[in-house]
Amino acid sequence: MSKKASLAIKFAIMFAVLALLIAKIRPSSILTTFSGIDRKILLWVLLLLIPNLVCQGLRWGYLVRTVEKNARLREIIVSLLVGFSFGVVSPGRIGELVRGVYIRGESRLRMVGLAAFDKIYQMAIVVVAGMISLILIKPLVIGILALGVICLVVWECSNNLNLLKKTLLKVSSVFPFTRKLTLMVEGFENLSRKSTLIVLALSVLLCVVYFTQFYLLVLAFSPFTLGAAVRTIPLVFLAKTVLVITPVDIGVREATAVLLFSQYGVDKACAFNAAFLLFVINVLLPALVGAFFIPAIRLKR
Repeated sequence: MSKKASLAIKFAIMFAVLALLIAKIRPSSILTTFSGIDRKILLWVLLLLIPNLVCQGLRWGYLVRTVEKNARLREIIVSLLVGFSFGVVSPGRIGELVRGVYIRGESRLRMVGLAAFDKIYQMAIVVVAGMISLILIKPLVIGILALGVICLVVWECSNNLNLLKKTLLKVSSVFPFTRKLTLMVEGFENLSRKSTLIVLALSVLLCVVYFTQFYLLVLAFSPFTLGAAVRTIPLVFLAKTVLVITPVDIGVREATAVLLFSQYGVDKACAFNAAFLLFVINVLLPALVGAFFIPAIRLKR
């Protein structure tokens, strides 16, 4: 199957899921709920986009300068924003890896490898947070499995992704068409344990900002206890990370939020609006800004 056909199918799934959700909740209910949003809380969520982007910029900039010490601040910021623009049309926002291509001086594949390292560690934090929520909800059999996943993720991160590196190198040695993977692995092969800890710390901080934004967005529409948020919001992030079936996770995030939040008394329209607004603020706005830089970068190259 061609890439275009695969992307078309994912867009079709996205629109189908959104259509089913909107039909079930009812468009009038979504619009009525949206009109009653607490604008002061919405303003706080928008302001939190600043520390959100700062965390991502610091993490990406730190990784870039471990291999390209002369990288300029403007170049790092632009590459981050351009990554948002490509990520907005890709499942799981995998298109964000393109940001590595826009850093000059180093091998492009090596920089893409750094971008992959950046994304993997963010995913690791999301998985751990999601597993903790599962333990809180289902403390027995599922909780034990979740604890096992947490131990595996923590072990792999503490070993600087050694198992992942070995797997990628083995795959590239068996299948000739994947040999470029070895160059990508070089992007994070020589990173020190200190670098790993810094990236992990910034990833945890970013996850806290994400959580706070989502929690405030739900509160902008409906009462929602912090305990309920701790049990559900990380699971929404986990679902959209694992179920990479639609561009930018649209539909997956909203459906999971409606399913989980409604168990704690949140109206389905409120849950839908909060989840969709999170996408608009954290992904779409930076992507629109990044889109302005794409033509300029291409001209320079």
